[in-house]
Amino acid sequence: MGIFAKDPSKEEQPGGSSGLHLDLDELICPDCRRALLPWQRSCPDDGATAVPRAAVSRTDLPPPPPHLLEPDDEG
Repeated sequence: MGIFAKDPSKEEQPGGSSGLHLDLDELICPDCRRALLPWQRSCPDDGATAVPRAAVSRTDLPPPPPHLLEPDDEG
């Protein structure tokens, strides 16, 4: 039975699989920002037409809830 081991002479090249996920076809609801499944063309919650995630800018996002802006009580 053979032993499987990593060949020390072969190093991983930069730019390999890093776990980074980039899906250019990802759709979201422009109103509630819910991620939609690839076959959904409208939001099941509010009926808004799905748009690509890249089409919605971060400046369109609502401000975070006030309780998230408060400092943590660590103590």
